[in-house]
Amino acid sequence: MSVRSDGPGVSDDRNPPMTFLHQAIKAVPQVRWALGVLGVAAAASLVFGLFANKFVATAGTFAMLVLMVVLVVFARGVATLARTSLRIPALFFMWAAMILTVGPVALAITSLFFNQPMTRQELLSLRVPWFQPSDSQEPITELSLSGEANPVSLDRLRPGMLQAIPTGANDREVIQSLAQKGSLRLENSCLVLGDITPEPRTVALSIHTLSLIGKSCIITNGNYLDLTVVDLIASGGTIRSFDGPSLTPPAAPPGAHGVNGHGGGGVSIRVLGKVLGPLAIDLRGQNGGNGGQGLPGAAGLRGNRGADAVTGPFDCHHGGEDGGRGGQGAQGGAGAPGGDGGDGGNLTLRGRATQFADQIVENLTGGDKGLGGSGGPGGAGGVGGEGGSGNGFCGGGHGGVPGPNGAEGPPGVVGEKAGAEGKPLMRPDGA
Repeated sequence: MSVRSDGPGVSDDRNPPMTFLHQAIKAVPQVRWALGVLGVAAAASLVFGLFANKFVATAGTFAMLVLMVVLVVFARGVATLARTSLRIPALFFMWAAMILTVGPVALAITSLFFNQPMTRQELLSLRVPWFQPSDSQEPITELSLSGEANPVSLDRLRPGMLQAIPTGANDREVIQSLAQKGSLRLENSCLVLGDITPEPRTVALSIHTLSLIGKSCIITNGNYLDLTVVDLIASGGTIRSFDGPSLTPPAAPPGAHGVNGHGGGGVSIRVLGKVLGPLAIDLRGQNGGNGGQGLPGAAGLRGNRGADAVTGPFDCHHGGEDGGRGGQGAQGGAGAPGGDGGDGGNLTLRGRATQFADQIVENLTGGDKGLGGSGGPGGAGGVGGEGGSGNGFCGGGHGGVPGPNGAEGPPGVVGEKAGAEGKPLMRPDGA
């Protein structure tokens, strides 16, 4: 247990700096203001944990100091006016200042912890144009696509957003370039990078702030996405390789092998600011397609024709015989095998994106094997043979009964292999 004393020659062995500080304040009372400045600076530095822009923390420290001075002057003024005939106006301005100060702070706290009246993502993504340091005086423009019923194609974006960042550019130059390209906000809309093709392509998407709100998504269709942003804000949005219907290819036609699933492609994300998530990235490989149904079996042979009737001069020796039974149909063909699953996509986090890996939930599993097709139907039984003809006193025979249908063919086998799992990569240097 430590013993603290303000007396000369007595020190706290467990906390010498605090003992020295207490003695300094006792000797020079004005030192306590330096301690207050340190406390204010420490409080403002908490902004670094929430905002990527360090200018805000520095400016916040000086703003808090100015507000402290205003608060002291305001308190002294109210106390003086309260003893005069201006007591009621003084009280009014005091309560008004308190409401205007405490109200926004209370709303900010409820938004930060309880998502009311705005969500935490919306609060932390607020940008005050006159309080943001910028190398360009031009405001950052935003392209907003909301409630699009059909998938959004790349030609809806500004041309500059589809230009890759030049290699070798430093962070400052990249941020300037992204500010000129503008921001993209998707709200309950999905951007599609292209069709599913045997040869996937790489799409560069370079924007200042990407916001995926609600059920918004970016669908790669197995292509490669090179994404460079300052800020990435996800409030329910996802980046995924395939949408639900296209995750499994259509079944092959009868007798055909199931198609092999496409790979999940890849996504590379470079962030120079912050990520507000969680952001779900689903780069599953496409499932193998189901094999086609087996071909139908051949029809059975026709039954033999019955013998004709034989008559005598005055009677019938025997009538026409019935036709023979038709032959059994052939067994149906075996179902075709299913296709192989596609490999899962690779996810690369670059730059400051590596610091927000806990905000990203990825699924890089490979696609499942395709199922074998069902066996083909057995062939139809052969037609019964024709009955023998009658003659004179004798009647003809009846037609034969049809033969039994053939057995159904065996089902096809599943695809040979499932897709391999993709790999997550971390590159803090942003390369």
